[in-house]
Amino acid sequence: MISMLACDDNAVSHPRVSGASSDGSPRDAAPGTAPPADANLPSAGSAAAEHTATIDSARGFVFSSVRCGQCHAATEKQWASGAHSVASSTPLYLAMRAHGSEGCERCHEPMQAITNDARIAKEGVTCLVCHRIDKVEVQKTSSMFSPQFDDNVMFGPLCDARNQYFHKMGCSPLHAKSQFCGACHHLLLTTPSGVDLPVFTEYQEWLASPYAARGVDCQECHMPGRPRHVAVGSRMRPNVHDHGLNDNAQQVAGAITVSVTISSSPEQLLVTSVVDNLKVGHHAPSGLPGHELVLRLRILNEADLHEEDRAERLYSRVLVDDHGNEVPFYAARRVKSDTRLKAQEKRRETFAWTTKAGGRLVAELFSRPISPALATALGLPEPREQILVKAEISFKRTSSNGQRPGLPVTMLAEPVN
Repeated sequence: MISMLACDDNAVSHPRVSGASSDGSPRDAAPGTAPPADANLPSAGSAAAEHTATIDSARGFVFSSVRCGQCHAATEKQWASGAHSVASSTPLYLAMRAHGSEGCERCHEPMQAITNDARIAKEGVTCLVCHRIDKVEVQKTSSMFSPQFDDNVMFGPLCDARNQYFHKMGCSPLHAKSQFCGACHHLLLTTPSGVDLPVFTEYQEWLASPYAARGVDCQECHMPGRPRHVAVGSRMRPNVHDHGLNDNAQQVAGAITVSVTISSSPEQLLVTSVVDNLKVGHHAPSGLPGHELVLRLRILNEADLHEEDRAERLYSRVLVDDHGNEVPFYAARRVKSDTRLKAQEKRRETFAWTTKAGGRLVAELFSRPISPALATALGLPEPREQILVKAEISFKRTSSNGQRPGLPVTMLAEPVN
């Protein structure tokens, strides 16, 4: 067993391995042990042949997610397209590591503590890591989780699954619970002054939300199920979880709605926008401090649709140092502001422009993976703005009686592909 505490270098002990002989050679083939010599493995020289199972007295049963894909092709493909597979290789993660963030490999590249094979260690949050965990203890400021490398058991919520030649099956209802996600999505860092600074609080946010009260776990949104085969040759199951994690912009666009209402007074154009965190089971945005959602309203003139003015509302958690400068979480000392939307919160925003002219209002809700200030501090390019939903409403010039024809009008912003 190897125990891991998120972002804590002192929490890792050496793995104890009982699934191999003292010299590291495989035991006699049996269900769940190394595959027999005549097993249907990739041929020598193939890419997958370099990622078959390794049984080592120091590391236990270790293999790449590529090897998992030989039997679980659809699931491995989903994983490879999601955030877990690049947890150790994104420019943002690498920049933070280069600027002093320590201990992050416990969740971003956990196989580093298990294997000397750099290829496997750099696969991020692998199949092997998640499916070797049989226990998660959510504590005050972080969580303990224990990938089991004592035996070749893969844990998951399918408790009727039977042992196969390549690995044994472990029944784990935990894998369908939010507590499992709390292994890494729960972290507070204690500052030198003794303050517990919130960093990754998705689990806490969910726990305080209406979704937790109703028993709706993270997996129901991030890992929705559909009928398919779990593995090659297995029977069809009615509800196999998706492993892409559904953390993309399309999911956010369907979970947060924006309505826009234009009205007027004799001298002003009045706009009211309601931003509704309708279906996100935690705050929006969540995850890394510095993630941003921005509501931007632009006024375009009637003649050539040139932008005349704009206004914005920012939804983000901002951490700062002792001087009040926005900094990465590992250098922060306090929370300057937290304007994020709680689960099922509706935020009403009002705007006013002094104008009698006609034109067009463009309302957009967009995301940024990190704030411009943090990007500059980390030496990263200007963060890309990804528009999630958008609405456009034309309005006429104020008439002689002080009214604008056709107002008030309300529109629901549409998702942007």
